[in-house]
Amino acid sequence: MKTSSQPGVWNKARFRYLAVILLAIAFCLASVGCKKESSGSNTSTAPRDQNKAAVQETAQNEATGVLSGKWTGKYYYEDGRKSVDFSGTVQQTGDNIAGQFTEPRTDFGPMLDKITFTFTGTMVNNHVLMVKTYSYNTSHKVNYSGTYYPGEKKIKGNWSIENTSGTFEISVQN
Repeated sequence: MKTSSQPGVWNKARFRYLAVILLAIAFCLASVGCKKESSGSNTSTAPRDQNKAAVQETAQNEATGVLSGKWTGKYYYEDGRKSVDFSGTVQQTGDNIAGQFTEPRTDFGPMLDKITFTFTGTMVNNHVLMVKTYSYNTSHKVNYSGTYYPGEKKIKGNWSIENTSGTFEISVQN
């Protein structure tokens, strides 16, 4: 068996071997854990590290106040009573949210043109839980549970107190 009579086979095998090595190197440069040496320090060149940084930045933005700013909203009664508009400002710190609001007087509460209340609550994984407390009666608490939709910059969900409930929608302008 002479290898010199089949020089093309040997060259094709060598070419395939080198091609596989080059593909492995290219894959390594584009995959997780591959490090590039540069001036004595390791710098990651992996896209996964860039994606991880983007995810961390998104989490940081959410933690520092994606819900902070002016809110305008409306709540609806399940029994068909007239809906009520409200507006105010919110500050988000980490998962915690708190804000001051006003709404027009309804059939309940003091005889004022506008009624003030606070929202306090949390947002975790875009799920928002809040308690609405009226300034004229701090024992009158309304529970709100909803979902924040980042693309729409809206919170939508349900509210309830004792035997009364309904839905709500809030626009976040930050």
